[in-house]
Amino acid sequence: MAETTAIVTVIEDANKDTVIARFEGLGRTISDSMSNSDSNFKITCDDSELAGIKAEADVEDIISQGELDKLHIRRAYTSVSFSQTINPDTSATPNGSAHNWGLSRCTQLDNESLSTTINLPNNGSAVNCVIIDTGVMVNHPEFLDSQNNSRVNQVAWKGGLGGSFYTDEDGHGTHVAGIMCGKTQGWAKGATILSMKIFDTDCLGVLEALQLVKVWHKAQVFPTVINMSWGYYKYYPSSHPSKSNSDYHPYRVSSVDAEIRDMHKAGIICVGAAGNANHIIDRKGQSNYNDSYNTSDWWGDNYDASGPWAWYYHRGSSPASAPGVICVGASNKDDQRATFSNYGGRVDVYSPGRYIQSAWINTSKAQHPDNASFGLRKLSGTSMSAPQVAGIIACKLRGKNVKFRKIKRATKRTAIQGALDEGVRTLGNGKNRISYFPQKTQTLLNGLPKLPGKGKWFFRNGSIEVLGYNYDTFSDTDDKTLGQYL
Repeated sequence: MAETTAIVTVIEDANKDTVIARFEGLGRTISDSMSNSDSNFKITCDDSELAGIKAEADVEDIISQGELDKLHIRRAYTSVSFSQTINPDTSATPNGSAHNWGLSRCTQLDNESLSTTINLPNNGSAVNCVIIDTGVMVNHPEFLDSQNNSRVNQVAWKGGLGGSFYTDEDGHGTHVAGIMCGKTQGWAKGATILSMKIFDTDCLGVLEALQLVKVWHKAQVFPTVINMSWGYYKYYPSSHPSKSNSDYHPYRVSSVDAEIRDMHKAGIICVGAAGNANHIIDRKGQSNYNDSYNTSDWWGDNYDASGPWAWYYHRGSSPASAPGVICVGASNKDDQRATFSNYGGRVDVYSPGRYIQSAWINTSKAQHPDNASFGLRKLSGTSMSAPQVAGIIACKLRGKNVKFRKIKRATKRTAIQGALDEGVRTLGNGKNRISYFPQKTQTLLNGLPKLPGKGKWFFRNGSIEVLGYNYDTFSDTDDKTLGQYL
């Protein structure tokens, strides 16, 4: 048998230090206590010991570092004025004069004619927006403030960050940041932007990245909203009766989910992309949640109907399907679920994700109107949908620390209900919701405000001034198991 390094995840109510002490008393080698984590630590053991350790008291799960590395992380993409005139172009062609059409769709109740003017009640100032992704292009015009200074706070997350940490070789993270916080293409135009790089040169590992963000947030005064447009996927095993080993499915990683749980406890708001596999992702208790196949080996490479290892393929991907994360699916210009978007009961809300324009790392597709040396591009995916919702949340917070559970409830309850055409594409066990952010002034319809949910407002010159949301009025049965800390 081979020696391996493995990550042990303790159950929610267990004391990690007590579990470590017990392991040491049994003669096990603790290779890394992971001091920034409340739930995980690393041990050195033999492969043959993994199943026995998982069955021990206070242990939620164990995964070898080799298995974790073998899993694939897929990126989920196939002072500023509150008022903005935009060109909400829904075509596939990048255009320097066009804008992210989600800005229009998510501020009106129907899609009959996308508005060319948005008037938002808040711009995300006094909110920290963390993009956990491929990095962010720090000097892009989308991220400059009114004094032409970058809003990207280059935090020294730890000592020894590489020289390429604050760059973006891929472009995905820059595009996502532009949707969430861009000056012309995004929502939270006044927010502080932070980049946590987990892909490409000088990146950090996922667990360490999540731990460092949590530790940093605990020292902050203002709220933190995190966008995670990526997730874990696993290839189906050889000899699977209906899938080839080039097909893949979403996969949950207990150690990652545990770090997300600890971030919620610290008061961080987490938004994730549902994924682009056109795959069912259900929540516990729903009809597809326990669908599984078995393998003869712990690595999951060899299908065996009676094998001892079960793999659940309809439980979604970490981190977006972890309890408490606001999981976002993608819609298109016709208010249909996008063909690629995962769907089902675990999707909390949908938002525009097809042909979304945002910041890009070069000018190969379109030039930025403020500076022709920088670019714009259109991409499609739930990677583009998640930051729409994360940006809206950053604006709704108004710099106030609001409990995560209330924000999640508000996001769902104030969404446009029943707008998606389920006759074209099913939502499975999921709810029919498109994310919505009421504009600063709303006209009346038959004497009533055109607002879903329960907002607070007052009349002014025949319009309604939106003041924010009374989050305490929202009730939701979807997240009963999340605990009182949310």
